[in-house]
Amino acid sequence: MQGQIMPFRVKIPPRPEARTYHSRRPHRKSRAGCAKCKQRRVKCDETRPHCRKCQKLGIDCTYEAILPVGCGNLNGVTHFIKHAPCLTAPDASAYSMSLRAVSTSIDDILRVKPGRVVGDGFSNLDTLRHFQDVVTSTVISKFGRELSK
Repeated sequence: MQGQIMPFRVKIPPRPEARTYHSRRPHRKSRAGCAKCKQRRVKCDETRPHCRKCQKLGIDCTYEAILPVGCGNLNGVTHFIKHAPCLTAPDASAYSMSLRAVSTSIDDILRVKPGRVVGDGFSNLDTLRHFQDVVTSTVISKFGRELSK
């Protein structure tokens, strides 16, 4: 063994493995929380009649009325349509406009007011305002005006 040369060995540390992807921990969304937790924008545990967060803080805990699943909140338009007594199906003339008539009507609506020139001094906001004024006065019927309130 005297004449033999011992090789110099270095231990190479194990290569760190690529980080494994950890998905987010599963959690339950709070959709029917109490009014106070919603107001404070904190997660409600939805225990009834009083949630634990409200009990801990010593505040009143009230729950809003629960709508049947799939009902959602009725916004103003939906409420109006469901309760409007004067709704009738559109007559045949609403469906009988030719493509040319529709195109002409759109061109008339989009035409700039007399005396105005598109270009300098006529901003996109002016164009939008013109479109809004013409469309609301031309297209919206009495029913539409009631609906837009």
